[in-house]
Amino acid sequence: MRRIAAALVSRLEKAGLMHVTAGRDALEQRIVAAFKANVRAEEDIEAEAQRFAESHSRELVGMDRHRILQLVKERIAKERGFTL
Repeated sequence: MRRIAAALVSRLEKAGLMHVTAGRDALEQRIVAAFKANVRAEEDIEAEAQRFAESHSRELVGMDRHRILQLVKERIAKERGFTL
């Protein structure tokens, strides 16, 4: 993630979209923290979708479990304003 953050900052600078005068390291750390928070949020959504599927397993008999999980994840993400 650190390399991705560094590459992102470099590309934004090269494109002229931003200019880092000081604290490049701190900026990259903040980007990494944002990436990690995003991953944790998606993991939380995944866990909630799993719990939903397990609690409604009797109603979902014969249905494609993967597709149900995907639909539930999408609904939860939309409710939270999260983009998958």
